[in-house]
Amino acid sequence: MQRRKKVGKELEELLRDLGYGTLFEPSSSGRSPKQLAKWETRKTRIIQQAVEFGMHVPQALIDEVNPPEEPNPSTAPFIANDPEIPI
Repeated sequence: MQRRKKVGKELEELLRDLGYGTLFEPSSSGRSPKQLAKWETRKTRIIQQAVEFGMHVPQALIDEVNPPEEPNPSTAPFIANDPEIPI
């Protein structure tokens, strides 16, 4: 129960930092590559835990962490005795 509250609080903070539920765009602070990598890791962890607890997470954030699977492209049917296919 305590872990769920902590994840909920972290999710609210993350959404606010990303600009969800606010009138203005989030300010882009100049983060170093190291800070940016740490931020992305933290964001991924929070989103995954929030989904596990069944919290409401915007679909765009879920897709960032777990991209939807793309369907296989359709191909023309293969016909074994097709005279147009060179052997």
